[in-house]
Amino acid sequence: MMFEVSTAYNARNSDPKQIAQSFVKPADFEKIIGFQSKVLVGPRGIGKTTILKLLTPSGLHELKKRCDFRDFKLDHVPLYIPADTLWKGEASAFEGMQSLGRANINAETIRFIQNALFVDYCLYEVIASVQDAAEIACEYGSDKPDWCIDISPSVEANICENCADFWGLPTKPKSFLGLRLALLKRQNRRSALINSLDDPDFSRIAAEEPLDLFIMLQGFFTIMEDLTGVKKWALHFDEMEIAPQFILASIYERLRSFDRRAVIKFSLFPYIDFVREDESARITPREGHDFETITLSGKFKNENYQFSSELVAKICEGQGINIADFVDYVNSAADQATISFDNKGHRKRNYQAIFRSLAKKDPSFTAHLSAHGIDISRIQRYTEGDKAPTVRKLGGISEFRNHYLRSFVNGRGSKLSRKSYHYFNNYDQLLKLTEQNPRAVHFYCDDIMRCMIGGKPAQGALKSVIEKNVNRFRALVATQSVPFDPINNKMSHVLDV
Repeated sequence: MMFEVSTAYNARNSDPKQIAQSFVKPADFEKIIGFQSKVLVGPRGIGKTTILKLLTPSGLHELKKRCDFRDFKLDHVPLYIPADTLWKGEASAFEGMQSLGRANINAETIRFIQNALFVDYCLYEVIASVQDAAEIACEYGSDKPDWCIDISPSVEANICENCADFWGLPTKPKSFLGLRLALLKRQNRRSALINSLDDPDFSRIAAEEPLDLFIMLQGFFTIMEDLTGVKKWALHFDEMEIAPQFILASIYERLRSFDRRAVIKFSLFPYIDFVREDESARITPREGHDFETITLSGKFKNENYQFSSELVAKICEGQGINIADFVDYVNSAADQATISFDNKGHRKRNYQAIFRSLAKKDPSFTAHLSAHGIDISRIQRYTEGDKAPTVRKLGGISEFRNHYLRSFVNGRGSKLSRKSYHYFNNYDQLLKLTEQNPRAVHFYCDDIMRCMIGGKPAQGALKSVIEKNVNRFRALVATQSVPFDPINNKMSHVLDV
C-alpha cells in the first residue's frame, strides 16, 4: 500500500501520459472523437480538459498501450490549443492604461493587439502538436496511426520555412523549435509594449498587417498536405471562456464553414453568453446542422454511477489500494445500510430495518403503525399499491428520524449526536454525492484515502471529508455571479438567489 496520496485534481496540471493511464471512458466518448465539429459544455471538473488533452498524439499513444483501447482508431491529427490567462491579463493591462490616462488608445487598437497575441499563441500550440505527432511517429513502424505524421528533417525545414513566410515572421527557421521560438519572440514584443512602465507607442504594431487565425491555419493545412499528405485535422480549443469575447465569437462563427480538411472542437464552462444573435446574420451556425453540443454533466436520475465507480477503481489502482478494502472502509462509516442502488441506478430502501429500529425508540411511531394497520413483518409482501400510502409516505421522514433519534424518555425524544456528516448511508451514496463529476470523485477519494491510510476511524473520517467537500462546492458555486440587481444596487451570487 502506498503511503502518499497524490491524485491530480486538474487535468491542466497533468501530462497526457498520466491522463491516458487512468482514463475512464465517458458515455459520449465515441461522439466526441468523431470527425465533426463539437462544443463540449460542462461545469468545472467534469472532464473537458481531460478529454481534449487525452486526444493528443502523446495521450493517444499511451492510451493505445491499454488492452481496453488497443483497437482504438482516430482518422485525423488533433491540434490541442489550451487557453491562457495571458489574454485576460493583457485585457486588464489595457483597461489600467486607460483609467490612468497613460495611453491614448482606441478600442480598435486594443482589439488588433489582443487578436495578434491570440493568433501567435494558437500557431505556437499548433506547431507544438505537430512536433508531438512527429515524435510519436518514431515509435511506430510502417503501420503508423493516422494521428501520427512521418516527418524527415528536410521536410521539417521545408514546413517551417513556408509557415514562417506565410505567417509574416521576420526569420525563416528550419526546425519546429526555431519556429515556435520565433512566434514567442513576436508575442513577447507585443506583450512588452502592453506592460511597459512608460507610455507605449503602438504605432508600429498598428501598422502591421492584421492576422486572421483561420486564414493562417488554412495556409498551414495547404503546406502540410503538400509536404506530408495529411488531409484531416481537428482543432481542439480548450477553456475558451477565458478568451476575449470577440475571439470566442469568431471561433463559434467558423463552425458554420471553415475548411473541408478540418473540424473545430472547443470546450466551454456553461452559462457563457458569447454570441449575440442577430436576425440579419445569415452565417450563424446552427446546432444539429453545423455542430453538435455535448453536455458533460452528471445525470441525476436513473443513473447507475458506473463512470464514478470505474474512476474510483482506477484511482485505487494507481495508489496501490484494493478497491474492495476502500469500499468496506467507506461502508463502515454508515450506522446501517438502509439504502442501496440497483444496477440501473434506482434507489432501494430497506423499510423493514428502518421501521423496526424507529419503533423500538419511538412509542408514538409504533402507535401510528398500529392505527393504520401496518405490519412490519409483512412489508416485503405488500403490493406496490399497498406500499404507496402505507410505507413510502412514511419512508423518508422515518429514515431521518430514526437516524437522529436516540429514544423516547417520558414522552420526549432525545436527539443523538452523530459523528457522521448529517445523514451518510454507504458507498453508493458517496458515488451519488460526486454527481459523476471526475474532479469531485478525486476530491473525495484523495481525502478518504489519506484517512484510511492514516488509520483514522471511518465515521470521523467521512464526517470531515464530506463536510470539507460540501463547503468546497458551496465556495465554487458562490463565485458564480448573477446579473446586477438595480433594485438593491448590488451584485449577487448563485447561493443568494
